[in-house]
Amino acid sequence: LMRLELGPRSSEPVAMDEMFFSACAVRGLATGEIPSTGCSDNKAPLIFLIHQVLNQGGTPYNVLAVKEAAFGVVGAIVVLVAWLAFRVRGGVAAAGAAALVMLALVSDSQLLALKTETVGAVFTLVSLILCSRPKVGRCRWLATGVALGVAITAKQTYAFAVPALLLWCWMAADR
Repeated sequence: LMRLELGPRSSEPVAMDEMFFSACAVRGLATGEIPSTGCSDNKAPLIFLIHQVLNQGGTPYNVLAVKEAAFGVVGAIVVLVAWLAFRVRGGVAAAGAAALVMLALVSDSQLLALKTETVGAVFTLVSLILCSRPKVGRCRWLATGVALGVAITAKQTYAFAVPALLLWCWMAADR
């Protein structure tokens, strides 16, 4: 799939959301607005900022750079899920979790796009990993909060996960 997306289909977006985010990013770069305020969408600002960085300095609508970043984010999700599973249950759980996440993500190419859901998932997983060790100290609580805050700036609905994630951290700290 990666060979196809980065090869013959390298000039086509993986998902229409990517084209919308890139169009907003290019418009923001042209008008000097970072992030762009001229796009009418209720998305959180981080995704527009990421697309502005990826489209800066190249030709407008740098689809290949967006795809490369998207595959990097998806790869990070697989690695972070495996890391979390390893911390909780060991190597077999890590391998199984990575395989299941990869199977789920490749079932629809839209899930491989650089979108709010994937970017937010990375930071949510980071927050879970940060507090998956016993005796979570103040620095880890702070880093967990920062990671959750970044996840929310990727997609506002990640705010609904905050109570569950805080409970997870509290329970992990009690071990």
